[in-house]
Amino acid sequence: MPRITDGIAVRIGLILGGVTLGVGLIIALLIAFSAATHSTDAGLSLGACVAFLAILGLLVESGHLTAQRTGSIGSAVLSGVISGFGAGVGIALFSPATLLAKGQLHASDLIGSLIITLIFMLIFGCMFAGFGAGLGALGGLIGQSYYRKHQAQAPVPSANPPN
Repeated sequence: MPRITDGIAVRIGLILGGVTLGVGLIIALLIAFSAATHSTDAGLSLGACVAFLAILGLLVESGHLTAQRTGSIGSAVLSGVISGFGAGVGIALFSPATLLAKGQLHASDLIGSLIITLIFMLIFGCMFAGFGAGLGALGGLIGQSYYRKHQAQAPVPSANPPN
């Protein structure tokens, strides 16, 4: 039977997974634009680097928010895995975006490109899910200490309420 904390972990993981997917798409578009224009512009590289660091920060925050609400590092890891998978899927879209930007994607190549993109999505999704597990656990340690501190400060209800 799933615990209630797993529902919180999945909800936070999906929300931040959507955000990381969006940031991953930004990275994919920067890579595609750079490949299409044959640019070696440092601004594009810096933008992709900042977006990647933002993904790593969001994965830590995913674990932090989850453990802050549940007190469980296991839930924080689950949340990080879900968020990480979203980031990997977004970044994996660089392959078709690059082909489209270069004008090299033709109707005859559509099926093959779709299969390759799905394989990239699975590989990058699993790779970033692993990053998310580790960084979610790191954020979970931070969130768990916050949870414990506030649990210790909470007043204990008495068995006999005053009349």
